[in-house]
Amino acid sequence: MDLVFDWSGTLADDERLTFELTRDCVAHFGGGSIDWETYRAEFTIPVDGFYGKHCPGAAVADIDRWFFGAYAERLGEVRMFEGLPAVLTRLSRDHRLYVLSTLQGSLITGALGAMGLEALFTEVVGGAFDKRDHLPALLERHGCDPMETMFIGDTPHDVVAGQAAGVQAAAVTWGYTGAQPLREAYPDHLFHETAGLIHHLDVEASLDVEDRPIVTSGGLVFRPDGRALFIKTDKWCGKWGTPGGKVRGDEPMDDAFVREVKEETGLDAEDVEFVLAMDAIRHPEFYKPRHFLLLNFVGTTPGGEVRLNYEASEARWATLDEAMELDLNDPTRHLVSELLELPREGTIKVADLRVTCIVGILPHERENEQDLLVDVELGHDFGAPAATEDVTTTVDYAEVSEVLTDWIRERRFQLIETMAVEGCDLILDRWPGVTRVKLTIKKPDAVEAAAHTAVSFEKERQV
Repeated sequence: MDLVFDWSGTLADDERLTFELTRDCVAHFGGGSIDWETYRAEFTIPVDGFYGKHCPGAAVADIDRWFFGAYAERLGEVRMFEGLPAVLTRLSRDHRLYVLSTLQGSLITGALGAMGLEALFTEVVGGAFDKRDHLPALLERHGCDPMETMFIGDTPHDVVAGQAAGVQAAAVTWGYTGAQPLREAYPDHLFHETAGLIHHLDVEASLDVEDRPIVTSGGLVFRPDGRALFIKTDKWCGKWGTPGGKVRGDEPMDDAFVREVKEETGLDAEDVEFVLAMDAIRHPEFYKPRHFLLLNFVGTTPGGEVRLNYEASEARWATLDEAMELDLNDPTRHLVSELLELPREGTIKVADLRVTCIVGILPHERENEQDLLVDVELGHDFGAPAATEDVTTTVDYAEVSEVLTDWIRERRFQLIETMAVEGCDLILDRWPGVTRVKLTIKKPDAVEAAAHTAVSFEKERQV
């Protein structure tokens, strides 16, 4: 893997030094007094906005010249964060290392030379005042694969620059910026100590040499309109797939799905349900030879802005049927096919169907018709109707109402309990697509002080 490091606040523990130089620089160019709190709250990269506020009228080129000259005079004070020299030495054995910084490159190479670390780095790029402009050029010069490159910095600008270049954007919390502002920039990785970075890289490296299955959790999230999110990723030959990734140690698989959706799309997944598991053993569509155990879930999301990380280049909302027309990777196509075959149970309701009939056991009830109100609830698979909008694939509730009315009038029931039980049998026999039926029979005039009396009966089709 290619590892590109920011300098100040990531490798170099120089925040106090840069504050003192910035404070003196502002004073030199006629600005006001800058204290530590102001510096911490307002200083950002690129620096134009900060100096434009505190040194109005001063040219940024003149400010940089003064600042870099002052930094050079105090170069001997620059130290790396504790433990980092040993970490970099270890990482250089298996990875190419680079530095990309706003600071002049000669200052960084001078500091690295004094520490005996300059030889560890393939290139040091300085003067990168907007790293979004310089990182892609560095990648191109050295033939770095964005999927196998990580840019590691300590500011939101570093995260944004990594995201813009399509590499893994990692943030460290030991530098200039606290954890919360970094989280709000949505880095792909957030490291609180160097051990976390080393562990992550060791795990990734082990996958190249250890022949063992990798458990992943992923799947589809659906908007309220029934469309699911699909993402296009270079890891799967530029085909469309789903958000997902490796399950971490001690992490429940459904929690892993929620986390991966958040990390890769910025969306919140809710109502998570497991669908299926499948093997992907050295699948030719994946860019590396891997054996995945793919745990597939579905969930819902209220929606929101989709923010893709380095793993995806495009996102699209689609129904399951629309998705089958996309260039899906094989595991995703299998998942969508399975979901299309699953019954999508819905309920068809008829409320307060008025039926005038002979019903009851009393003499006057056997001679005089009375009104009943009938509620009908029918379970039915909505998959085919939703996909085709073909009325013949669903239940005609007008026909159900007519058949039920004629049948009740013809049977002249004594008990509404019998009517409910036999009515459920009638509907299940007449309409094979109905999976369950519930009938509620209400007699409005049975009890003088009540709105109605009623009985309910429900029955499921036995398969």
